Amino acid sequence: MRGVILKARQAWSKPFKLNDLPKAGRMDVVARSIIASLFVSYAMRQDVELYVVLEGPGKGPLTLFFKSWELKGLYPSERAVAGVINKAVQITQGKVMPGLQVFRKSFNALIKELLDQGKNIYYLVERGKDIRKVKLKGDAYFIVGDHKGLDKKTEKWLAKLGIKEISLGKVSYLASQAITILHYELDRREYG
Repeated sequence: MRGVILKARQAWSKPFKLNDLPKAGRMDVVARSIIASLFVSYAMRQDVELYVVLEGPGKGPLTLFFKSWELKGLYPSERAVAGVINKAVQITQGKVMPGLQVFRKSFNALIKELLDQGKNIYYLVERGKDIRKVKLKGDAYFIVGDHKGLDKKTEKWLAKLGIKEISLGKVSYLASQAITILHYELDRREYG
């Protein structure tokens, strides 16, 4: 099992127009990151838990929780994914569809809950230790920032919790690219 935790600082937690995803707090970034987290060519990954914390205007913060192995009817297009998100922000609590639930939960509450469950959490950031030199423990969960990245206060809080910083390299990638590269690195470890 692997997990991705996307902190979407500006993404709306209220209904938005599907024809203008960037104006909804860069919901386009969120949709692309969801696609990168859950899909491979012509298929859904079967071993991913994805948490997307929407912290922008609206009813938030809201956390979308995807279980890839249970998902049905989700297609790898920005508009289709955004449509599912739009449905989720209208529900605000409970099951949206098979494999997707929405909770009223902040990023900090989510991280504390995952740590309490014994999850191994890492923060992807350029200054971290090279992922190829890190021995990952058990099921690994990775925090990824959106187009703005994580704020300094959150980074300090994660450091106090003992969450290790790891890096995909010195280049700053788009969130969706970072997730794709992360999967590539983990797939190489798992499948050779």
